[in-house]
Amino acid sequence: MPATVNSNGVPKGIGYLHVPAKNAQGYLPVQTFYTPYLRTTVIDKRDLVKAAKIRVKGIQSDSITKHKDAGTFTYHA
Repeated sequence: MPATVNSNGVPKGIGYLHVPAKNAQGYLPVQTFYTPYLRTTVIDKRDLVKAAKIRVKGIQSDSITKHKDAGTFTYHA
């Protein structure tokens, strides 16, 4: 689905980003979307939860902090 109506932000492909995590693999394979007209990585917050194999019902609160200068983010659930 497009990011907005009449937008060029329609995903053209899907891949996986290895997000560093404190688990046995050392990362979470998080589904991402390739959109040639956007200069960013598109991640659905629900895919972070899915990759961590956490039940959505088990999350009492969550937050995403974007560190723009570093090009990173922190997700807490």
